[in-house]
Amino acid sequence: MPAPKPISAHLRDGTYRADRHEERVIVAASPLIRPDFEYLLPGTGAETTRIREDAAGLWDRLAPVMESALRMSDAHREALQAFVIAQARLQEIDRYISQTSMHGVGQRGEPTRNHAFLIRNHLVNELKTLRAELALSPKAAAQMVAPPSNADDDLSDVFD
Repeated sequence: MPAPKPISAHLRDGTYRADRHEERVIVAASPLIRPDFEYLLPGTGAETTRIREDAAGLWDRLAPVMESALRMSDAHREALQAFVIAQARLQEIDRYISQTSMHGVGQRGEPTRNHAFLIRNHLVNELKTLRAELALSPKAAAQMVAPPSNADDDLSDVFD
């Protein structure tokens, strides 16, 4: 049996019903503050700088949209942070694979697949998981319902 949807997802999707969802815990909202990507992604060099810039740019595009669509908790923030870092690293791995060969040469001279594909596959799997957790799939995006324009943050009226 799949895990139940959080109340914030029901509110976002327009499927909230007080008689079904009153027993659940409401997670306190926390502001989405941009992470310090210099601290999270230490190092020097063009690749590291590019990963930091890609992650910061993706954060700047996604965070405001997600914050307006969901009541973001610390767990959401951490998942979003992991998502933007993994996406930025995936872009850098794809650049690396494009600049180098798809195939390498093994210890005995036999052709082998570029080892960067192992890292790429791991990142793709991580992104799939995070995309599902954050409801960033195209299907989830199509089902999103904008919150009412006069909605306040405390949600106390929802549970009356």
